[in-house]
Amino acid sequence: MRLPRVFYNAPLSLEQDCILDSRASHHVGTVLRMRPEDGIIVFNGMGGEYRGKIHSVSKKQISIKLDQWSENNRASNLHIHLG
Repeated sequence: MRLPRVFYNAPLSLEQDCILDSRASHHVGTVLRMRPEDGIIVFNGMGGEYRGKIHSVSKKQISIKLDQWSENNRASNLHIHLG
């Protein structure tokens, strides 16, 4: 199963507990119906991404424990020219 990716608008580091904002928490908890111990990928657009597990879930807040960093470049290799 593919892990969902979530944007986090703050600096990230390993072994950090990050708390998602209300909009991202709603998406992960209500729409995706993820629960504690489910895997997730968090990125902040500053290079690389962090894998972690959901630590706690409430209606407006989800806490994630980050445990692995990987330097994935998800930029497209396609060159687009508009005319």
